Amino acid sequence: MLHYFISKKKCCSRTLLLIDMYASCTTQMVIKTRLVTCEMLLERQKKTFLYRIVSDDEKLTYYDNPNA
Repeated sequence: MLHYFISKKKCCSRTLLLIDMYASCTTQMVIKTRLVTCEMLLERQKKTFLYRIVSDDEKLTYYDNPNA
């Protein structure tokens, strides 16, 4: 789900995705409110915590098991 919000897709396609997911249990107004809230949260955290996790984590971790 996070991939759809980070990618460069248009807002209308994201809204349709949410409507398809939540249409049976919520109204469209609630869905639009959730969409706006998610976009605001992602925009606020774009260059901080979430940006590092999604795109800048290129470190290699080596695991050494001496018993093997």
